[in-house]
Amino acid sequence: MEKRPKRGNHSLRTTRLTLEAIEPGHASVLFEGLRDHALYQFIDDGPPESVESLRKRYERWAQRLSPDGQEIWLNWALKLSESDDYVGVIQATVRKDRSAAIAYILFSNYWGHGYAQEAVTEMIRELREQYAVTRCIATVDPRNDRSIRLLHNLGFEQTGIYRNATTIRGTLADETHYSRLLVIETLE
Repeated sequence: MEKRPKRGNHSLRTTRLTLEAIEPGHASVLFEGLRDHALYQFIDDGPPESVESLRKRYERWAQRLSPDGQEIWLNWALKLSESDDYVGVIQATVRKDRSAAIAYILFSNYWGHGYAQEAVTEMIRELREQYAVTRCIATVDPRNDRSIRLLHNLGFEQTGIYRNATTIRGTLADETHYSRLLVIETLE
């Protein structure tokens, strides 16, 4: 990959959401939503310690390119179009092999309204059309029924389960891997 991505991370829109490319300034508006411990039940991360620590993370993300130049980092803050309330974050790491690892965190008071599916669908469209991604992958704790339902609804298929693959708050946990092939449409 070249030093800077050909396409910058930019805002996207869906029917109900604006997906804003994450910048350091988002730390102050996302911090409280990301403090909810319910979000971290099935992932090996925890709430940000401070707005400043979150700002530093977002400064790294805003580079849009891994330090070794091998991955493009795309991160969006999810904002309701009607109220300007932030509802979560979605991410994609685009790799040289044209695959993208995706992740999402939706604030718990917005669960069950279809926002994650709407946002991830738009992100996948962007990955396919602007970054020529041919496969999306996701890793989920097998106890995370919400996330598994979301992936199935988006057309992902389980590709494997790995026992004791990660540690969540000091306890070994399994990981289930999912994949979705993307069709790249060509004009003839």
